[in-house]
Amino acid sequence: MLKAIFTCIAMTCASIAQAATLDFGEAGTGFLGTTQISITGATVTALPPSGDNLFVFSPSDRFCFIMGNVCEGDGEIDFNGTVSGLTFTSEGFNPGDFTVISALASGGGVLGTVNVTTNMLIDFSGLSGISKLMFDDSSTGAGFSFGAFSFEFDGSDVPLPAAAPLMLLGLGFLARRRLTA
Repeated sequence: MLKAIFTCIAMTCASIAQAATLDFGEAGTGFLGTTQISITGATVTALPPSGDNLFVFSPSDRFCFIMGNVCEGDGEIDFNGTVSGLTFTSEGFNPGDFTVISALASGGGVLGTVNVTTNMLIDFSGLSGISKLMFDDSSTGAGFSFGAFSFEFDGSDVPLPAAAPLMLLGLGFLARRRLTA
């Protein structure tokens, strides 16, 4: 009986979508002097030769791929699992800025593409199974920064909530206590 309860609790916890955001400030702010950062939920990589650095704005709610000293680099975001309900913003538009953002599945297939030509909401919320975003920048202005990422990890990729192991442990102690009493 208890095994069935534990299995049910674990399956329920694993299937609940978990809202998430990306906090670029985990890696610091300003010019980071690196082409890759790992933050909770994702790994962000500037792709050489066009992306030679990452820049995180303060407050740390947005970032950009640097080429030289402007936000015109290419890059990618690899999520720590597949996500759905993904939206984020582009900021810092200057005349001549243009970036193509593609949402990819874990097998590499393109799920959707957005052409970014102004400050805007990038909306991939109708897609599920996104494992990576590719940023292909062709800007001739100063380029875009990106922020306000909001998404949910898909069911099988959701880590158990932090309280779940404690809840399971507590139920185990209660069961053991009943058996020995």
